[in-house]
Amino acid sequence: MRERAAMWGFSILFGSAVLGSILLGGMEPGTKPVMASGDTASLAVLMYHQVTGDPARIGDYVVTAQQFSSDLTALLLAGYTAVSVDDVLAFAEGEGDLPPKPVLITFDDGYETFIAEIYPILCETKTPCVLSLVGKYTDFYSCAEDQSLSYACLNWDEVEELAASPYVEIANHSYALHQMAEGERRGALPLEGEAEDEYRAFLANDLTSCNRCIQERTGKEVRVFAYPYGLYTDVTCDVVENLGFSMLLTCEERVNTLHRGEELKPLGRFNRSGNLSTEEVLQKIEPEK
Repeated sequence: MRERAAMWGFSILFGSAVLGSILLGGMEPGTKPVMASGDTASLAVLMYHQVTGDPARIGDYVVTAQQFSSDLTALLLAGYTAVSVDDVLAFAEGEGDLPPKPVLITFDDGYETFIAEIYPILCETKTPCVLSLVGKYTDFYSCAEDQSLSYACLNWDEVEELAASPYVEIANHSYALHQMAEGERRGALPLEGEAEDEYRAFLANDLTSCNRCIQERTGKEVRVFAYPYGLYTDVTCDVVENLGFSMLLTCEERVNTLHRGEELKPLGRFNRSGNLSTEEVLQKIEPEK
């Protein structure tokens, strides 16, 4: 296990400790929140990416740990409850309930900063989340000597550790399709002029390879797939659905309406830009009155 940098300071530790006390609210650990009754539920999904300790590097896909901690506190105070993949699937299968204002937290790309900065906050606050990995990146950084927190991704030992946690669901973000270079394949989309049968075989092989890598290291079924860059066609969707994923994540910014006992449709997600305030994030995910 590589040495972890202590990038988050007293303010984050204090903030997460306060949030942890709010989350527990004087209840015994393991106490479940009040559940809403009904056959429909509105689910907001937040999408995070990279985390930085340098405010100068904040951007559309980069936040600070302070921002994440602030988001969790604000969500809780606004009446939201962070839910797990198990919670969402149980509702969709007609076997469970969801709280009145559920929110699903997701992190894409599998950056090293997740385990250094975010995972301690998740454990402190008992917050579940989905972590989507790019298999090729994880393979590379399992062998690379350069482990800079500015850009490195998790290695497989760390993925194995995270997968054993009750707060982290490891998801498939493709094996080697997280790319947008000119002249190359754009995410999981077909190449121009690519034969459909060849595309289907290529995509199925890539996603199956990532599933196999995750399953071999964690011993767990991969239930969630996040479309790289949110790009797909009808054929892409058909291939993905035939691989048996239980939950699909897109980049379409919308609140999701779930129906008890009905098949779960691809979920929209709101990108958490570091250029937004926590208050602006909450405004985005609040259903229109």
